[in-house]
Amino acid sequence: MEIKHTIDLDANVKMVKNIGDGKIFVSDINNVFQIIDCANDYKVLQKNKIGTLLKEHQDLSNLNDVSTGGQYLSINDRTQKNVKVYNFLEKKALFVIDWHLGQVESVAFDFQNNYIATGGQDGKTFIWSLKTGKLAYTLPRHPDFVTTVCFSKNGSWIATGSYDKRIRVTNINSANKSVELIGRHKGYVKFIYFISKNRLVSVDHWGTIVVWNYVTGEFIKEFPSMDIEPMALTFIYDFKFMIVAARNKNAYLYDMHSYKLITKNFFSVLEGITDFANLFHQNLLIIGTENSQLIAFDMKSDERDLKRYIAEENYLEAYAVVNKNPTLYSSQEYLKLESIWDDTCHKAYELLHNLETEQAKKIFAPFFKIPSKNSFINSTINDFKEFSNFVQYVNNRKFALAYGLASKYQVYKTSKEYKNMEAIWNTQMAKVKMVISKDMANPDEMIDKLLQEFKGIPAKSKFIGEMKEQKLIVKIFRDKLNKKDFSACYQLIDKYHFLKEMEEYDKLSNIERLLYKKTQEILPTSNYTKLKIYLDQLSGFPNYKNEVTQMYHDMQYTMKFFTSYAQKDYDTMLKIVNEAPFLEDSAEFIKFNEQWKTQLNLAELYVAKGNIKGILASIGKFKNIGARVDKIGYVISTAYIQQLSLIAKKYTEKRSLILKCINQYINIFGVDDNILAFLDYLKNVYAIEYTETQLQTTLPSYSRWVKMELPEKIFE
Repeated sequence: MEIKHTIDLDANVKMVKNIGDGKIFVSDINNVFQIIDCANDYKVLQKNKIGTLLKEHQDLSNLNDVSTGGQYLSINDRTQKNVKVYNFLEKKALFVIDWHLGQVESVAFDFQNNYIATGGQDGKTFIWSLKTGKLAYTLPRHPDFVTTVCFSKNGSWIATGSYDKRIRVTNINSANKSVELIGRHKGYVKFIYFISKNRLVSVDHWGTIVVWNYVTGEFIKEFPSMDIEPMALTFIYDFKFMIVAARNKNAYLYDMHSYKLITKNFFSVLEGITDFANLFHQNLLIIGTENSQLIAFDMKSDERDLKRYIAEENYLEAYAVVNKNPTLYSSQEYLKLESIWDDTCHKAYELLHNLETEQAKKIFAPFFKIPSKNSFINSTINDFKEFSNFVQYVNNRKFALAYGLASKYQVYKTSKEYKNMEAIWNTQMAKVKMVISKDMANPDEMIDKLLQEFKGIPAKSKFIGEMKEQKLIVKIFRDKLNKKDFSACYQLIDKYHFLKEMEEYDKLSNIERLLYKKTQEILPTSNYTKLKIYLDQLSGFPNYKNEVTQMYHDMQYTMKFFTSYAQKDYDTMLKIVNEAPFLEDSAEFIKFNEQWKTQLNLAELYVAKGNIKGILASIGKFKNIGARVDKIGYVISTAYIQQLSLIAKKYTEKRSLILKCINQYINIFGVDDNILAFLDYLKNVYAIEYTETQLQTTLPSYSRWVKMELPEKIFE
């Protein structure tokens, strides 16, 4: 990749982040923060120094974050053990987060600029409203430090990683119901990213990289450990590839489709990489380094070079570019290059078949200097030295000798002579099948006579023998194929390998390719009736077993989703979406969810004021949707926590009053994460503690409120 621009900073880069519209947000170890417009000559739009990052904390990840657009900035004040949130664009402080016991270890903004999440040494994760600065959610607690926090792109999910080597994934629209991902990490979780197809990638301190299904909690893939600390990671080309920068200054490239490590040194940066920012709309990858530099790589430069070399017929340089940048193997230009090579081989084969070796060499000439192609070309030309003998054997019907040469020189199988020989074999085989199917007298004698010319050919002799011994198997196989019982066909093939030599096996393979092509054509049309027919048939083919299972899953959930949406059965619809998050991107769900989010945003303004009546007026109408009941209850509970905070501040000396209010809360919602966090807050800020015997022991529930007459205030 070509370096398009380099920017020198005053100190080592701490963070680089894409904030949209071609802009990046950059911070250094001196806590200098700036916005740089990469789409406008890398102009510095704003630059401020805020706070101090102590030397012993300069190597820590996830301490600060900036929101989309660069509006909100979090500053982790390790001396005060709190997080200060600023409006960076307007240069003003907004609010302080001080609920954690101990230091805040990780911070993250959502992509919609609604929330900031903080994870602490106390194992807690809080989500705060950016509009009000007040607590919006308390997530399930980890038993150890929360080292990383990450929101999904649509803001519905949040994941937390910890020193306990676990990840918790929570749907914040479902009253904080979590999935726990465990058992794979050897060190503390350092990075988490939500990517496509319900997948989440987690990376630990020792370089173990794990891919999960965050909806089901299932483990998908664990990459071989890097055995060195990762410093940063990013995803490129629509999550097709992942780049991980390591402390050894290498950039590891992974294929996120095949889940394979492609190279340990994707590109060279002599200085250590500290962070990445992928500006996909501008085709730029910005890299922050340990020597106070920002390096902007042009992500399209290699593809442009490849296109130019192909146009110039400079295939040596074309393949050199591809070898240097393995991501090009998935590009259209590489497919074009390989198509040219295939056409070249086809033309050369035709000449070699006609024994025009020198002409074939001229056709191959543009590829001679390419090492991988040169060895193939020389081998192919050498192989054709005996081709005239092969042609003679075929013409004289000395098939045993012809097949012997074809077995030795596989390229002969592309010739018309070989195809003619196979056609004779298939014709005779068709007659053999007639003998077998009609159960004629002396079948073995007739089979021997029909296949006389193919005796002495190892592959054919074995097949002929098995055909004679397994006449019934052949009959069953043909019958199953005619009935389109493809699963049974493959069960027979697995047991009786000789069936692969039959013409019907080729027919089976063609059906497989055709069915898969049909499913891909129908998928975008939402014609589920026809899709199910093809999937039912394709399910019998082992090569597509996993893919068919996934398509079945997606299709069934999609059908249920649209049925429930059409019937206005929103409770069922939400449960379906929770199990199949890909439906969150559907136009129908987006429309429904926008109405909910608008009202929820209004409710959160009332939460900040502890206004129960306002909350019920804004989202109370959703209580008829069962899947929203817990969420509404949770919002109400957070409003009561705001009331408790005001009571504690105003009546600090009246501990019995505070206790009474706490127990009234517990009577409604039980001993939940919110109240446990509030009790720690009382202890930390006001030195107020209560014993277990003083507190009610009601189990947590966010649905009891529906059957209660909720007090406007938790105290009178």
